This record gives sequence, structure tokens and C-alpha cells, in this order.
Amino acid sequence: VVAALAALLTAALAPPPAARALETDQFTVLARPLKDSGAAINAKFNLEITRALAELQRPGKPVPTCDMLAAAVRRRLKWQLFQPIELWAVQSPLVDQAPARGEEAHVFTAHSIYRRHGLLDVGMWMPLSPTVEVGGIRFGLDKLAHLVSSGWKYRDAYLRRIRRGESEAAAATAAIRWGVFEEHGLNGALVSGVFSRADLEADYQGMRFYLSLCGGPDPILELSGGRWRMRRPFDLRRHLTPEWDESYQVSIYTKSRWRKVAPEIARVCPLLDAPAVRARFARYRAGDAVTPTEQVIAVLEAEGRLPDSSPYALAAVCPEASTLPPPSGEPTPAPSAAPPGLPVTGEIERAEATRRRRPFLLWRLGWSRAGSLTASGGALFASVPASDDCRSLCDLRGPTLQASAGLTAGSFTAGWGRVIGETDRAGTALADVYLAYGVRAAVVRTWRNGPLSGPPRTLAGIEVAFTIARVAFTLDVLRSTGAGERGWVITGGVGLGF
Repeated sequence: VVAALAALLTAALAPPPAARALETDQFTVLARPLKDSGAAINAKFNLEITRALAELQRPGKPVPTCDMLAAAVRRRLKWQLFQPIELWAVQSPLVDQAPARGEEAHVFTAHSIYRRHGLLDVGMWMPLSPTVEVGGIRFGLDKLAHLVSSGWKYRDAYLRRIRRGESEAAAATAAIRWGVFEEHGLNGALVSGVFSRADLEADYQGMRFYLSLCGGPDPILELSGGRWRMRRPFDLRRHLTPEWDESYQVSIYTKSRWRKVAPEIARVCPLLDAPAVRARFARYRAGDAVTPTEQVIAVLEAEGRLPDSSPYALAAVCPEASTLPPPSGEPTPAPSAAPPGLPVTGEIERAEATRRRRPFLLWRLGWSRAGSLTASGGALFASVPASDDCRSLCDLRGPTLQASAGLTAGSFTAGWGRVIGETDRAGTALADVYLAYGVRAAVVRTWRNGPLSGPPRTLAGIEVAFTIARVAFTLDVLRSTGAGERGWVITGGVGLGF
């Protein structure tokens, strides 16, 4: 019953696969020292851009257009809900993060500013994104997902306006306004109760990234001699502003979320007095200027279309913030392009190539039309980089074997699945499945009259499985195999797990 109620709630409120549902807590780790991860993140972006070029410029292929190149880069960096670039960064030992992947990440939620939430608080059913530092600016790794995912949507909105003859400024404003609408909805406040202005900053910079691939005054790629080549390396520092840091640019919260979060932020306010934190915020304020996103938000606040953000400012919660220096209003000069970092690129490629195949235990509890209340167990056999610690987010793909038993039937399935989730502390069973899908051949045996009715019989067919935010859905198309009735049966179920 609990599984069914949870599934119905998820179906009604959970974000669709294209949306993003991860939040980040940068307050709890305010004083944690972090190494700069810019070289590794830049190297990964440049590696995927290079791979996209090679993919489109195979011998015999026509010269790709700029749009084709941008789409190819997007495909390598973006998926659904969990973006490959973010999943890579979570697992890469080259990316220093807080909480650290593995054991610390596994228990972090219990100590974070989001620790107070109800059982049916859908927005908190997803993991929290860790914090990293690049070029002196800290941000949640979910911002990389925004850069490549919502940034592409910004790009589309921007180019549509440009094709209509609007100015670049008007087109950019329209894209930001669309992002505000999305952050108000399934990408933020509607699901998690968090309207993240930092997310919107990353969205806008994602648009700039895609537009700069082969356009603008300083493109990453150029066409020379009938072939596209890297003109300069990607450098994330070109896109970073202090507003990416959610401990500096505090999010706007719904009333119910703010009641839970405000005391937790106040709990960590003393960390603002730490010398390293004061130095970081001094750098932020020395280089802080009003961004295009902040300009749009200010207009929407003045129009009453966004709530007043001042109650959520850091100084409104933490008295310690009043002793920090005021913003200078002058933007920080854009850094020079970082070197490609070939040694780091080699380390990334070696880590990707050094893999091991291992089983991950699967489970599912719930209700199905065939078996009434059921319990399922099995394994997914996935090949993962040897350095991965799947107590933090892992992307697992491979064959699956599962068996289930219920009050009125049992089943055996074999197929293929993709699971994004985290294991238990032992690293063996997938304790939390956040997004998964699979196709399986299924054999079902009923052993007493139940929801399918009729005498005991054997059925065979195909099962399609989908899980989002731990809630599993299955759909089965089965046919009786006995000498009697051979009609088709469509059935399904809901539960927890995969």
C-alpha cells in the first residue's frame, strides 16, 4: 500500500526525465578545504568535444554544420535527469569534492541543511550534489548538469528569437525568462521547494558555451581546410561567477521548505568566521557584478512575478555576514584560456579504459496484478571503471536476472537494464535507485486464484520496467503457454526498487 501511494505521488509530482531534480548543500561544507578541480573538468569537456569532432568527421562524411557540431557535443554531455558530465565528475578521483564520494557521501544527507523532510517529500528523494571548486569559485556539481542540459534549451530559445529578427539582448532576456519559468516548475520550486538563482546562472552560461562552440568573437572550434578543429580549449572559468555558489547567492525557498532550511543554515553561520571562508567571500565580493540573470530577476521581482528575495539573503539569516566586505560592482576579468591539460586527459582515458565487470544486487517490493504483494531479488551485471565507488552515484548498464514471488504468482525475468543509483554501505546491493529502465523476457507462474483469475497457469512475454526517485513501475505483455486458453494478458505493478 505504501509503495502504491508513493508511486501515485511520484507519477503526479516527480519531474519528467528531461528535468533536473538534484539540489546541493554548500553551507554544511563551507569550511572544508577543496583542491581546484578545473584541470580535470576542463580536460573532460575538451575530450568530449574532440570525440564529437572525430565522430562527425569520419572519412567520407560531409562537412558538418555548426548546429550539427553543437548537437554532437550535447549528446556526449547530456542525457536525461542525470547528465553524463555530472556522473563522471561525481566518480572521478581527479575531482575533489565535499562530501567526498563513498562513505561520506552516503551519510551526508543526514547532516545537511535538507535533513529535515517528511517521508513523502518527493523533492528530497533524490541525492544531494557535492560541492567542488574551480578558479576560486565553489559550486554544486549539479551546475554542470544545468550547463549542458538547460543551457541547450536556452540556446534554442535564444536562436528562435534571433531568427525572428530580435536583438541579441532581447533574445538572451527571453531565454532567461523561460529559465525562470522552468525553475519555478518541475526543475525547482514545484518539486523541491527550492528556486535556485545559481541554477539559472549556470543555465545562462550553458547557452553561452553552446553558442561559443563555433560562433561569436572567440569560438572554441573553427573551420579550416574543410575540417573543423579545436581553435582554443574549453575553460570553465570563462563561465563562472560568484553567483554559482549557493552559500553566497542563497536560493529562494517556498514557505514550507524555508521553515525547515532556515534553522539549518543558521546552525552553520559560525563557519562564516573561518579565515578561509572570509577570504573566499572577500574574493567573491571583490569581483561581483550584476549578471544578466540578476537583471531579469530584479525586473520580475519589481513586477511582483517573483517573491522578494531579500528575506533569503545570507545577511538576513547569519549575523556573521554583516562583517563581510560589500560587493565592488566590478566584474572579475575573464581568465586566459587554460592549457589543454594533456596529462590529465590521459589519466581520464586510462580510468575509463580500466574497467571491471561485477554484479550489483537488485531488489523490488510492491504490488503487481499477477502476484498481488510481491518481493523480487536479482542482479545486474555491469562493467564499471575500477576506480568507481558506487556508494556515490553510479551509472550501471548490463544484463539483468531477477526472480520474484508473490501471494498469487511468481516470475523469472532476464534482460538488460540501465540503473543510476547508489549501493548500500557494503557496496554490493543497489540500495537507492534514482533512475532506471529495462526490458526483460518474463515467465510468470500463477499458483492460486488471484487478480489474473482462472486456474494456475504459466505465461510468457515481455516486461518493461522503469524507476524514478526509487519508485518502480512495470508493464508486462504476457501470453498463456498451456494447451488451454492462449489469450494475451496485459498486467503491471508498482513498488520500490527496480
